[in-house]
Amino acid sequence: QKLIQHAVIDRQFRPALSPERYLEILRRAAVHPEAAVVVHAPPRGPVVLVIAPSEVAGDDLGPEAEPWIVVVYDLTHGTLITGYLASSLEAITLWPKRTWLK
Repeated sequence: QKLIQHAVIDRQFRPALSPERYLEILRRAAVHPEAAVVVHAPPRGPVVLVIAPSEVAGDDLGPEAEPWIVVVYDLTHGTLITGYLASSLEAITLWPKRTWLK
């Protein structure tokens, strides 16, 4: 569902991107040497955000690609919530209660 939103509707990734390739891109973002990591606590519970240059997606970027990729992990359930592209760090929603780890 998130892949359809970001790839097809938002055109951030190429439309034919497979779910497996989408997950691979999100994993690469998490280990990118320039990745920033922040833990914060929105109302639904604690999450980790990994923010990296969207160049990790390479040729899989779509025509509406943005410079940053954001990967969101749910700490309560230990699951991936989503991955999306953002135009700037200011465009990423961060709650006041947060800790930058990297």
